[in-house]
Amino acid sequence: MQRKIVIKTKKEAEVSAEELYELRKAAFQQWTEAGLYTSVEETPVEQFRQYLTTRAVFVAQDEATGELLAMHTLRLNKRTGWARGANLAVSPKAKHEGIALRMLQEEVLRLRKAGYRCIIEDTAIPATWSVRWHLKNGYYIVGYSRSERNNYASYIFRKQIAIDVRHHPTDLLWTWSIAPLTAKVQYVMYYLATNICKTRKGRLNWLGRWAKRVAQSLQSIGNYSQSNPSDEMKILSDEKIIPSDAFAKELKETGAMRGGSSLCRRLFLMESFINN
Repeated sequence: MQRKIVIKTKKEAEVSAEELYELRKAAFQQWTEAGLYTSVEETPVEQFRQYLTTRAVFVAQDEATGELLAMHTLRLNKRTGWARGANLAVSPKAKHEGIALRMLQEEVLRLRKAGYRCIIEDTAIPATWSVRWHLKNGYYIVGYSRSERNNYASYIFRKQIAIDVRHHPTDLLWTWSIAPLTAKVQYVMYYLATNICKTRKGRLNWLGRWAKRVAQSLQSIGNYSQSNPSDEMKILSDEKIIPSDAFAKELKETGAMRGGSSLCRRLFLMESFINN
């Protein structure tokens, strides 16, 4: 008999950070067994709890028992309409039941209602099961990155969930007929930038170090500040984020990241990309 799944926010489900931590640890065991780096083992529970306070957190539960089966975190940027996803974790005992897709569908509905336009994710290229899942469920590969701390390169994915041409004319590039070409062009740009600014091991070369110094200097002039530099996942943009439990009527912007001109925000984006 197929179990009935319910998708809720962390607040609605009343689950603890400790429960989510254990679920994440179990789910990412597959990555460890495949020899891929994850930050799961080296992230203390207390740090993870703090991390969750700056994310929207969705969970999947067995409706009959309340058992926690999956989770996904999103860091939201109201100005750009982007949601940066991470920690898509499904319990080993609930694999291949379509739970991740169910959770994604619920997230898309709520994000659209709240005015968000796209979801950004990344995953290790050798994690072929994750790459296939994203491509199967409406994501395009739009970027490529290497990090010195990881033993692999990563794909960056984008899933367009709404088109707002009035406020964001470039959304036209993500309509169904043009999106595949847009994604390919953006991927080539990311790939070239990564290979120009980094060595094969993911370390910054002289050009990458120079670009980072320029970005930092101009950010300083613009008085740009970042409140959580140690967060596991850097937001792709700048200004304001939504607390983890806020959605629909609870959506209230918080000043976790403030200040800076439009130029400095773009430079912060550049530095984040170079560092990842």
